[in-house]
Amino acid sequence: MTFHQALQGGGGSGLEGAAKILFRAAVAAFLNAAHEDIDYPYRRFAEPFNIQLKVNQALASLDRATMLQLAEHLDDVNNADCPLR
Repeated sequence: MTFHQALQGGGGSGLEGAAKILFRAAVAAFLNAAHEDIDYPYRRFAEPFNIQLKVNQALASLDRATMLQLAEHLDDVNNADCPLR
C-alpha cells in the first residue's frame, strides 16, 4: 500500500476498517515526523521508524480496539498544535 492509497482508505467496520483508519493516521504521523520544520513530538525521538514498529505491532495484534487506540493517539498527536482546529 502506498501513502496515497492509505490516505484514501477511509475506514469501516471489522479489522480491515480499523487497519485503514490506522494506516491513514500513521501516514500523517510519519510525514509529520519526517519534516524538519515541524515541531512534532515523535521527531525528537527519531520516531519515524518507531511509528512503523508500533503500527506493525497493532496490526499483528489482530485486535480492532488496539488498532483504533493507536490510530486515535496518532491522530491526537498529529493535530495537537494545529492552529486550524
